[in-house]
Amino acid sequence: MKIFSLNKSILAETIFAGYNISGEHDNQLTFDIFSDGEILPIFRQSIRGENICVICDGNTPNDMMRLFLTLDASKRSGSKSMTVIYPYKFTPIGNRLFLSILQSVGVTSLQSTEVDNNTIKGFYNTTLAITPDKNILTEHINIFDPKQEIEGDLYYSINKSPLSKKLFDLTPTYNDTDMYLTISESEGRYYPMFTNNVKGRDVYLLADGHKSVDIIKLLTTIDLAQRSGAKSITVIYPYAPYSRQDKNDHVRSSIGAKLLADILQVAGMTRMITIELHAGSIQGFYDVPIIELKGNRIFTDYLKSLGLTDICGCAPDHGASKRNADLCKSFPGATSAVIDKRRLKPNEIHSMLLLGDVAGKNVFMADDLVDTLGTGALASKLIMSKGALSCRGAMPHALLTGLALGNLYDSELTELLVSDTILGIEEKVAEYDKLCSDIERLGTVTLSIIDFSGNTKTLTLTRKDKDKIPKLTVISCAMLTAKTLDRLTKNESINELNLA
Repeated sequence: MKIFSLNKSILAETIFAGYNISGEHDNQLTFDIFSDGEILPIFRQSIRGENICVICDGNTPNDMMRLFLTLDASKRSGSKSMTVIYPYKFTPIGNRLFLSILQSVGVTSLQSTEVDNNTIKGFYNTTLAITPDKNILTEHINIFDPKQEIEGDLYYSINKSPLSKKLFDLTPTYNDTDMYLTISESEGRYYPMFTNNVKGRDVYLLADGHKSVDIIKLLTTIDLAQRSGAKSITVIYPYAPYSRQDKNDHVRSSIGAKLLADILQVAGMTRMITIELHAGSIQGFYDVPIIELKGNRIFTDYLKSLGLTDICGCAPDHGASKRNADLCKSFPGATSAVIDKRRLKPNEIHSMLLLGDVAGKNVFMADDLVDTLGTGALASKLIMSKGALSCRGAMPHALLTGLALGNLYDSELTELLVSDTILGIEEKVAEYDKLCSDIERLGTVTLSIIDFSGNTKTLTLTRKDKDKIPKLTVISCAMLTAKTLDRLTKNESINELNLA
């Protein structure tokens, strides 16, 4: 048996030493942590046909996602069996849901331990069988106030974000139900609570957070809605986390997009509404209906209002070609171009070649997301050097991690259009606006950016550069999503929104 620990902690070392377990294979499991918080476990040596044991030496939301992703990677790498050692007495998501997810990813055995003064007192087998809850609804029914019986559909948000207020204000069937969902946290465990009756009702949950803690909050809320007797549970996930992990780019790693699909469905989700998946094929990971809205539709009206002529849709790489072709359909006579990008290794671009004519054109670059904006900044410089009149990016999911704001300053974009699909975009805009005002106030501002080779260098801006600074414009996805909810509740075609 090969045994691995998630955090390489003192607790794991105690388990190895106290129970005379070999930890020689532990360093073969590593984790890549991306700038947006997503996790990618990788087994550095073959585990095909091996009995695998994973020590979950932590019980935070990040630890839960590490565990689930590691088990997914183990299963996909051909392991013979999977055992989980879980030393804690509770999980952030509740025991019933925890066991359900372990079963879904193929765990064959669960063991708990007692650790006292760095001494292992013993291992205890825990059954993976899920015992039906007794009086499953009683604990919630007892707190219902009859005055809170509400007609129609029920809408709640996980993070009570600015997007939730915009969306619910535009939703015709919303009736102030969001106040009846609270999520509290105590000692690392999350406790969602409905204070109105959801039994037999259609429940809609808005989730605009993509970090581990947001996923855990969503899972516990879906589970509660299911156990409280909801008729259906629709998750509104404007940006579906782990969408970039839609295939095995690394040997012996997980497929995060598929794992997310599995655990959402295990929790009880019956339908999902999302905007611009990284790859349309991700829809096939789900056994429940997926409604994917086109991100371009968020920006089309704004772009038309600019009154620009001689439009060209230029894909920043081959993967975005379809999105740009789709955007061009809204502008009769628009031409197309694409940038052929070659890499020697990750995060290091070897060459960029523009295929197509952008001279004298107002260029739009459409993609699904903007992360560090390294590619976008370089692409804008190439486009403007070929004689374009202007260059705008239209990318709904604004991660804007790392040196993204510095790269935006350094780009030759006229404007970067993003949406509020991801929690925290308001803070990013405020940070960007402050940098702009600092140039006027201080006269000189020095920023860090990424150059063509993927190296970090400094950029100095002065007052004379102020007019060249790209605009960062946020256009809410609330209207498009509200129209979708309206059509959904009326059983009308939603595809027409994507064709508008």
